[in-house]
Amino acid sequence: MAGRTNEETAAKRGAAARWVLLVVAFGVPFASPALAQPPPPIPSLTFEWSAPPECPSSADVLAATQRLLGGPQALLSGDRWTVRAVVSHEGVWSVSIETASTSGPHRRTLHAQTCQGLVAATALILALAINPDAVAKAAPAPPRDSSSSLPTAPAEADNPGHVSTSGPAIHFSVGVPVSVSAGVLPSVDYGVGGALATRIDSILLELSFEDWLRPVVATIPSSSAGGTFELVSGTLYACNVFGGGWLELGPCAQLDVGRIEASGLGVTRIDTKSTLWLAAGAGGLGVAKLDARGNWSLPVHLDLLVPLERRDFVLQNVPGVVYHPPYLAGRAAVGLAYRFW
Repeated sequence: MAGRTNEETAAKRGAAARWVLLVVAFGVPFASPALAQPPPPIPSLTFEWSAPPECPSSADVLAATQRLLGGPQALLSGDRWTVRAVVSHEGVWSVSIETASTSGPHRRTLHAQTCQGLVAATALILALAINPDAVAKAAPAPPRDSSSSLPTAPAEADNPGHVSTSGPAIHFSVGVPVSVSAGVLPSVDYGVGGALATRIDSILLELSFEDWLRPVVATIPSSSAGGTFELVSGTLYACNVFGGGWLELGPCAQLDVGRIEASGLGVTRIDTKSTLWLAAGAGGLGVAKLDARGNWSLPVHLDLLVPLERRDFVLQNVPGVVYHPPYLAGRAAVGLAYRFW
């Protein structure tokens, strides 16, 4: 009897051990997702990461940033940062980083051999912006026998490759603007044209031309005699664009040069004369991005123009003035632009 009792006890212990193993085997897979929590958000930092599917996620970038900081860190001096990073792969991997804080907007472009290399570079930029002192403390000390006393930046385990930073971000774009003006000719006119722009960081230089499509007619008061007016003009804009994300805004200064062609109307001898249109102005620019990379955009100009030369338009041997330009003119333009570099 004693032998049988020992055998039953051993069998019960073996069954209990098998149940424990089954619970552990089936419990671990269900418990592991709860353990793999994303990194906690960094206080006062709004981060947007736009990259192809094969690239690491924004959570990976923030995790790498916190590793460089030695753990979660808040921004210094209560500052707030908005960061938008857009990754592209056109021959080489590159990321365009736009930052906005109390110190103003900044833009830079980084290049690397792999997308993981861009993650390491972006994380380093974020960490230095958040707390450079924490980065210096978290960096490993150099070897004692090293001849250099400068600290080295932490390297990613997978060797992301050489990362180079460029100077100012330079882009070129072409566009097709559609414009409406008032005060340049005797009545409201509309036109269509083309534009070529270059942007260096936040500074935008744009050269556009418009062919004003509607011939405008004006007559001398209490007379059927007058003239028909047509305009071709070009505009040089210099703008400073602020903001980030899908919408950017900024002030502009401009110089407008054109040719007004006037033909007699209601007279025995019809003659055509041309005169110079020259004006300076100021206004605002809004740029709405239509895709994640910002290649397609919708620029909108709202401008006020001051004519630098105001000439009366008259008819020979006919008393009265056909048209006298006002002191102020207005113009609005909306277009479709494509950034090709």
